[in-house]
Amino acid sequence: MDRYQKVEKPKAETPINENELRITAQGRMRNYISYAMTLLQEKGTSEIVLKATGRAINKTVMIAELIKRRIVGLHQNTSIGSIDITDTWEPLEEGLLPLETTRHVSIITITLSKKELDSSLIGYQPPIPADQVKPSAQFEDNEGEAILVEICSGTQDITMVMAHQDHCLARVVVVDVGGEGDVVVVKVSGLMVHY
Repeated sequence: MDRYQKVEKPKAETPINENELRITAQGRMRNYISYAMTLLQEKGTSEIVLKATGRAINKTVMIAELIKRRIVGLHQNTSIGSIDITDTWEPLEEGLLPLETTRHVSIITITLSKKELDSSLIGYQPPIPADQVKPSAQFEDNEGEAILVEICSGTQDITMVMAHQDHCLARVVVVDVGGEGDVVVVKVSGLMVHY
């Protein structure tokens, strides 16, 4: 395909509802989570819809799970599917014909609702137990700065740090530890493994 150039098509502008979040692979998880929390807690929205395609699907599932662990009583319905996207390629050399290729792209839609959803749907998940829901942890953005992470069940489980910036952490140093269920402060150095 080095002798072809992809023709950029104008994106169809479909309206986005206020309670809809379209997750992209490039977007920051904390921004999506913050917006969703604002909708559900401050603006009184009873339902949010997370949508993603392709490589952003993993991030969307993680975002939904983190939100469910921050707000009590969220019902979830997940639906998956796929769409076909046709790309047009123009030749860069004379004598070649234009090409069209079709890609099959996976789609996920996750609905989180304070109200009960249809439990007969195959993608329905009831709310997680209230004792597994914890208040929000704060995340800082810059490498080397402190990040606040909750201690899970009294152990120094720092799995929530794994969600920071969509990276796995190469090294995490515990700086200060509170009591059971308190917050631990860790210092991050050396981020690696983007996914």
